[in-house]
Amino acid sequence: MYKEIGITVLMCVFKEPEDWLVESIESILGQTYEDFEFLIVNDDPSSEVNLRILSQYSLIDNRIKVINNAVNLGLTKSLNVGLQQSKGKYVVRMDSDDISLFNRLKIQFEFMEANPKCVVSGCYVITTAKKESVAIFPTQTEEVKAFLLLDNCIPHPTAIIRRDILVRFNLRYNEGFRFTQDYAFWCTLASYGELRNIAKPLLKYRISEGQISSSRRAEQKELAKEIRLEYLKTILRQWNIDGNDNYLLRLKDVGKFWKFHLKQAYYLNLDKSLFWKIIAILRNGDIQILSKKYVKILLRDA
Repeated sequence: MYKEIGITVLMCVFKEPEDWLVESIESILGQTYEDFEFLIVNDDPSSEVNLRILSQYSLIDNRIKVINNAVNLGLTKSLNVGLQQSKGKYVVRMDSDDISLFNRLKIQFEFMEANPKCVVSGCYVITTAKKESVAIFPTQTEEVKAFLLLDNCIPHPTAIIRRDILVRFNLRYNEGFRFTQDYAFWCTLASYGELRNIAKPLLKYRISEGQISSSRRAEQKELAKEIRLEYLKTILRQWNIDGNDNYLLRLKDVGKFWKFHLKQAYYLNLDKSLFWKIIAILRNGDIQILSKKYVKILLRDA
C-alpha cells in the first residue's frame, strides 16, 4: 500500500559555492524529522561541481532525488519542475546557500498539522551578514495578508506549503516572474486559506553582496510593484471597491484594521515622489500610518 510522504524538501541549485551547497544539504539530512524526500533541481547542468556533489549525496541517502535540467531554466521554472514531481503532503522550500536548524522540519510539519486551514507558513530567520541577528515577521494570518499589501513577509526559503491545495486548484509559481515569484505565489495563495509565520527562527539565511545585482534590483522592484497592485485590487474587491478609483474616499465601511493598512497601501502606490507622498499623508491627516517599518518601505520604494 502506498504511504504518503510527509514532506518534499524542494531545493534548486545553480552556481552556489561548493561549501555552502554542502552545508545546506547536510542541514536537511541532519533533521530530527525523517519522513521526507529531498528533490534537488540542478539548474546548471554544465557544472561539474554540481554533478559531482549531487551524485555523491544521492548515493549516500536514497531520500535524495536529483533532477538535472537539460538547460538552464531559471529559478521559477525549476521550482515548477520540482513541484510537478513532488509527492509529500507538504512542500518545504530550501535554498542551496542557507542552513536549516536541526528541528525545522519537525516544527513546521507539526504546525501545519495543527493548523489545517493554513496553506503556507514561514518562520523567523537568523541572518548571517557581518553579525547574526533575528529577522521577525508578522505571524497571524490577518497580519500577514495585510502586510502583503506593502511587501513580502514570508521568506521564501522558510516556506512550507500544503500540496493538496496546489494539486486541487492547479496552482504553480507564475513563470512570468523571474524574480519575486514567491511574493506573487503568496498573494495568490492568500485567497485559498490562512497564511502564517512561526514565531521562532528555524533557518540561517546568508546575505552576501553578490546575491542581487543593482540592475536586477530595479527589475525586482518593478515586479514587486506589479504584484502588490494586483493583490491590492483583490483585497479591495472584497469590499466592492474599484481599485482604479481613489479608494481612500470609500473606506468608511472597511474594518479599522484593514482601513489602516489600505491607507498605507494607497500612499505607497501613489505615482508620486517620496516628498509628495509624505505631503499627501500630512494633508489628509493620516500621520498615524507612519510607523518606522512603513517609512523604511517608503524610502526603499522611492
